[in-house]
Amino acid sequence: MGQFGFFDANDRLEALSAKGDPLEAIDALVPWESFRKAIEAVVLTPVAEKKNNAGRKPIDAMVMFRMLILQSLYNLSDDQAEYQVRDRLSFTRFLKLGIEDAIPDGTTLWLFRETLAKAGKTPPAWKKDPSKNRQKDKDARWTKKHGKSFFGYKNHVNADARHKLIRDYDVTDASVHDSQKLDGLLNNANTSQDVYADSAYRSAETEAKLNARGFRSRIHSRASRNHRLSDAQVEANRKKSKVRVRIEHVFGAQENAPGGRIIRTIGAVRARAKIGLQNLVYNLRRLVILERMATA
Repeated sequence: MGQFGFFDANDRLEALSAKGDPLEAIDALVPWESFRKAIEAVVLTPVAEKKNNAGRKPIDAMVMFRMLILQSLYNLSDDQAEYQVRDRLSFTRFLKLGIEDAIPDGTTLWLFRETLAKAGKTPPAWKKDPSKNRQKDKDARWTKKHGKSFFGYKNHVNADARHKLIRDYDVTDASVHDSQKLDGLLNNANTSQDVYADSAYRSAETEAKLNARGFRSRIHSRASRNHRLSDAQVEANRKKSKVRVRIEHVFGAQENAPGGRIIRTIGAVRARAKIGLQNLVYNLRRLVILERMATA
């Protein structure tokens, strides 16, 4: 058996490209450097705060950010992400690393994500029993939907019906009602002023807020115990559903992605970071699909 060399790696990468490496498609479409300034402002220690210049040079922030994207794309733990980058040439290429370059380990990835998320301090009472931090989520809450109970967090999103891209989002514990986050997700910069949502969002207060901000309510009407919907309201809801069903594809795609809607984190700060990455990765996948449709 011959020794694996540079030209062997190059040949294999060319073969992967010929088969349509999805990571290459994402890499070509995303303006990665536009993220650099914001990320480095969070993860890099200012020169004035450094005690000395000793120690290893930090791994490039964009390499670490790309590694977080890989982790979210394929639902990998920190150690699994390290292993897969070491094992798969397509992953190494996506990180812009050569055969001889150092691979960030799982601990480095964890620390980078923690810094990026700006995780808060541990409550003093919990320091007496560190195992609680590993076993319980003090921020998550219970909720019920369609008769089933769920424990965790909610991903509230503003998505456009035309492109099915997530424009904005917020993360709360599962007990927060969807309507409580509607006002914060509205964006007057959207090309359409129509706001579609299910009947859980409908209230006189919501309708007044939408009108005051120049939006047109397309929220579903809902029946009450003593007042059934009229035929006109039923027909209006049916038409609205044709638009809303496109937005449901956003959640369906996330549900069917590796890992589904399960997050392996403890605490609201980490959950926001994890869910935010999932939303970003969804948009990256969607962007590739839109590009292919545009060039077809």
